[in-house]
Parts: sequence; C-alpha cells; structure tokens
Amino acid sequence: MDNEPAKGLRSAEAQAHLGLRYRRGDGVQRNLEEAVRLFRLSAEGGSDLGRLQLGLCHLDGEGAEEDEAEAVNLFRRAAARGYSDALVQLGKCCITGRGTERNFDEAVHLFREAIEKGNSDGLVELGKCYQGTMGVEQDWEEAVRLFRSAAEKGNVQGEGELGRCYRVGLGVEKDEEKGAKIFTIGCGERVWGMHVLALASATSTALA
Repeated sequence: MDNEPAKGLRSAEAQAHLGLRYRRGDGVQRNLEEAVRLFRLSAEGGSDLGRLQLGLCHLDGEGAEEDEAEAVNLFRRAAARGYSDALVQLGKCCITGRGTERNFDEAVHLFREAIEKGNSDGLVELGKCYQGTMGVEQDWEEAVRLFRSAAEKGNVQGEGELGRCYRVGLGVEKDEEKGAKIFTIGCGERVWGMHVLALASATSTALA
C-alpha cells in the first residue's frame, strides 16, 4: 500500500515542476497565472520548491500580487525545512530589506547554512558580503575564494564575479586578460541559456 503523504508530496513536486515550465515557457506557452496556480497548489501540498517559486512570484509581482511580506513568509517556511535555495533567497531579502528588516548577520548565517548543504549560490552571496562588509569584516581574498569555489561548481554568477575581481584586481593580482576570459565564459553561458529558453517559448507559441 502506498504511503499517502509521500505520494501527495510527489504530486506536489510534479505541480511545482510543471509550474516552472509555464513560468519559463519551456515546451509550453508562457503563462504566469497558470504557473502561480500550480505553485500555490504545490505549496499547499507541502512542496518547498512550490513555496520558493510562489514566493518569487509574489516578490516580483509575476502572475501574482506583489507582496514582499508574503514572499518572505514562504521563503521562511521552506528555509525552516532546510531547503537551500530558500535559505539563499531569504538571505538576500535580509540584505535588501525586502519584506523584512535588514539583518546582515542573519543573512550571513543563512548563506553559510545554504553552503553547508552544497548550494553554490550561497557561495556567491556570501562572497558579496565579504566584498561589502555586510555582516562580516571586509575580506577581498575570502570573497575571491568563495567566487572561485562557486565557479568550480559551474555557477555562472560565480564565474562572472570572479572574472570581475581579476579584471579590477580585487583580492587577486590584476589580470585583465584572465578576468575577461572568465567573465566572458560566465556571460556566454547565461546568454546561451536565455537564448534556448526564448527559442523554446517562440516554438511553443508558434505551435499553439
């Protein structure tokens, strides 16, 4: 006999992934309202991915009413269960003060917790904290170490930040050629990814 709670969670995860396809226009016509409907069903079914995505929609007003406080509430619920992407998003809100009071110390704690769970975005965000003395003492070399670690994990943003450090000479010996190469690789991958998503969206629209 199937475990009903586990079966329900699998269904909630599937709803979240389908919502992502509607949000991105991946193989289907882009529909933010349908994405939000699916994320909401997913969140109600216990999916942390659903909570995260619904929170992002509320944060930016995509397919849902812009409500930063509700976004933070959803991030906190997922983060409390150790969901690393939610930990990062909540930390970013603590940095910017969107939907919550600015709290650099909490942000650093959240980013470190995400890193412990293997989240490379946490490495990038913590690196930014070391660049800007947000919750930690400024340490350019530590920032570079974190960006490099993220880049080695294939994190495009980490590659971009590392490239900028080399180009300007922050935390490393200035090397504009190396910096430009790293930065171009990161930006190139990001642009290519955006091109693929745009192409998929255009194709699905044409076939609709």
